[in-house]
This record gives sequence, C-alpha cells and structure tokens, in this order.
Amino acid sequence: MGRSSILCYVAVLLLSLHGLPTPSHADEFTDTRVTIQINVDNRGKWCSRHFGKPHRPCTGVFNLRLPRFLPTNETRGNVFRRTWEDTCGLFDILVGQYLGAGEGPPPHVHYADEEWFFPWGEGSVRMYAGQKSIKYLPGQVPGFNAPITVPGSASIKKGDILYSPVGVVHWFSAEDKGVYNFIQVHAYGYAMPKIIAAGGNPDIFNDEIRFLEYTGLWGIPHDKSGKMVGMKPLTSNTEWPPVEGTYRSATGPVKLFDPDLKRLQKMFDDSERCYPRK
Repeated sequence: MGRSSILCYVAVLLLSLHGLPTPSHADEFTDTRVTIQINVDNRGKWCSRHFGKPHRPCTGVFNLRLPRFLPTNETRGNVFRRTWEDTCGLFDILVGQYLGAGEGPPPHVHYADEEWFFPWGEGSVRMYAGQKSIKYLPGQVPGFNAPITVPGSASIKKGDILYSPVGVVHWFSAEDKGVYNFIQVHAYGYAMPKIIAAGGNPDIFNDEIRFLEYTGLWGIPHDKSGKMVGMKPLTSNTEWPPVEGTYRSATGPVKLFDPDLKRLQKMFDDSERCYPRK
C-alpha cells in the first residue's frame, strides 16, 4: 500500500463538487518545513474561539513548525503525508487534501492513539466529541458493552486545533463547501493504514457489524450504527446538512483537552531525522 496514495478515511463516495483544489494545494507542504499559526492566549497557552465561550481569550499565536511532508499528486480525499515508518515511530500525518461537505468518519475510539486536528486551508470541519470526559479501555465499546458517550459538537477552522486523548470517542465531518488541508496527526498511528483499507473495502465498510469488528481488531472500533453515542445512523455516507436525530446532528458543548503545543512541536522536530532521504 503506497504511503502517499491511500484515500478515503471512511470510503465515502467522492462527489463532483465545484471549486476543486489545484495540484498546488496538494503540494503546499512537500519537502519543506512550513510554519503555521495556532490561536493562543497572551501567555502562549492554548485557547479556542470556536467552542462557544473561549477556554481562554485568544490574543496571540503559536508558531507551529510542521515536519516535512511526503510528496503526492492527489488533490482530494485523505492522504498519508507522513507515516510512523518515516517519523521514527512517533506519529503519522493524514491530510484531507480536499474533503467535500459530509465527508468524514463515523463515531470511533482509539485505544492507543492520541490525535490532533487542525484545518490549514479554506473551509471548516465540525468536530464531535463527548460533553464529559469518559475514557474507554480496550475491549469497551460504548453502546455495546459500556455506557454511551453523550456528544456535543463545534466547528473549527484555520488557526484552531482540537486534541483528542487516548480512549475518547470522537468523529468529524467537513462542513458546507468542504475543507482544504485538514491535518490529522495520530500518535502513534500504527493501525491507521488498516483502518483506511477497511474504509475502502465495500465488503467490510457496508456491513456495520463487520466494519465495527474489523476496525476494533486493530484497536480503533468505528460504529456506523450510532449506538456508541445513542443516536441514529446517517441517511447516507455523505449526509450534509445533518438530519435531525442522526449522529451528525449532535449539538451542545464538547469536553476540551489542552493540546500541549510544545510537546507536539518537539515530536515534529524529533521525527525529522527519519525523513526519507532522496
């Protein structure tokens, strides 16, 4: 499986949409360390402007220097721009080169990965997570053999970041006109190629129980039925705008976790010694 050509996190049908990105979008980060700005307060601590009442007032920025990215010719869908194999085993980076409205995974939980999400292009992403901090252990599947997560949601855009610790249920969807360069960091990300492959296999993806069991085998159970969060399944894989009662219609607050930007920066810096040589 090619490192830079694995597409479709959940095998959604890619629709013909207006405003498709040009190849320059796909190659914006290739083979150079780009610095992006994340919203912080005046002490350099994380904040958020897009989760209702700010966690802290956003009056400054944190200059986050990304690692170099693997090259790609893809202009849409999710693409691995780094993998655990070329980051010294520290993380992978999956980039939504362009995700159309309604593209995104169902509710799921990582038993071993922590994650950072941040858009770095036009558009926005609706992030869904629990309203309270509930961390599930390996083998616990909310809605099946453990209590459900009561979800909320919030929209994030360029300059925002959302952190999901190990064991917290979450999911996301591109909004409205879609989103460019949606960066997803998984630490460590060892199982992510298997999850992507399952999403791209109709025999697995179209069978709710089989998809749940297969992804659960790799430590990241994905639930298309909505049972994890006590809501209905989607009316279609690219449902947008959300239909009342489905898991994309969840509203309310979300539990926020500090993304520890300095630790994320150190992880990026430490990975550079393993970037593939030409």
